[in-house]
Amino acid sequence: MVARAAREFDGAEAMDRPCQDDETGPDAARRTRGSAMTDAVSQAGALVLGSAPAQSMAMLYQSAAQATSLSMQNAVAQQQQMNTISNTVTAQCLALLLSGGPAARVAPPPQPDSSAVLADALKTLIAALATNQTPPS
Repeated sequence: MVARAAREFDGAEAMDRPCQDDETGPDAARRTRGSAMTDAVSQAGALVLGSAPAQSMAMLYQSAAQATSLSMQNAVAQQQQMNTISNTVTAQCLALLLSGGPAARVAPPPQPDSSAVLADALKTLIAALATNQTPPS
């Protein structure tokens, strides 16, 4: 609208005085076009001032969204690093177990001396199960 009003504007000499309702002719048309241009410029200014609060809120929301997404990206990166460390620790522990490291030095549990000891332990367990009690250790 501003561009059209600027193309149609012929000069500033007719804008010195306001247009009267009963006035006709080229001067009246020039003043009418000049007032249209003034209206267009003032409407553009009002549009800019009216949209400023919405634009500032939009910028605030975009900043908050960017900060949130950056923190989520950092959390994902940390989880990936922890997963890598976990896999490395698991592989090293398995290699230590398979190589006969400290776990190989642990003595095996004592074996019963005879079948009589095993039979007594089995009888005690069966008796405890029959009475729903905890077997003695």
